[in-house]
Amino acid sequence: MLKKRINLVNTGIVHVKSTFNNTLICVTDLKGNVIVSGSGGSTGLKGQKRSTYYAAQATSSLLAQKSFKSGIRKVYIRLNGFGDGREACVKTFLSEKLEVLKIQDITKIAHGGCKLAKKRRV
Repeated sequence: MLKKRINLVNTGIVHVKSTFNNTLICVTDLKGNVIVSGSGGSTGLKGQKRSTYYAAQATSSLLAQKSFKSGIRKVYIRLNGFGDGREACVKTFLSEKLEVLKIQDITKIAHGGCKLAKKRRV
């Protein structure tokens, strides 16, 4: 007789992409399978209100509760972008029931940049 196992994921990764127009948050397991996801617009806000501190705080609080119900107890936080939602997400996940193991910034920063156009000679 085969027993059915319930596989609860204990550790997850919170991916936060914070742009100037919105904040996208996705909670995955360690393999990269999406467990819950949301954005500033999924909380009911429209337009420029999606990019506010409050929108990121409300979204991350909702996703923290959903991920806790799905069995996640420990999270790694990966931040990407320069928007207002970065600090809001980190503070919210630190204040929720989840244990934050590591906070990592994966924002790509250009150093050097592209070569300028040739100077015009008159």
